[in-house]
Amino acid sequence: DGYTYGISRSPFPALTVYRLAQGRRQLVEVASYRLGGFFPIHDMMLTKNYIVFIVPPLEISMMGAFLQNQPV
Repeated sequence: DGYTYGISRSPFPALTVYRLAQGRRQLVEVASYRLGGFFPIHDMMLTKNYIVFIVPPLEISMMGAFLQNQPV
């Protein structure tokens, strides 16, 4: 099996974990975790029992980035 994740922005920031079963072409949602903001999560580790995500202490202002008048 393979695992991946995605981050949604609406209606609230959430980290969703998906599993791709061997021999299938379909992603299955494993879990979804609500985040307190939008964080640039790009690292994860997979162990026998856990999926560990590195959540940096940097929150991105999506509205500021969109309007380009506030720092990210």
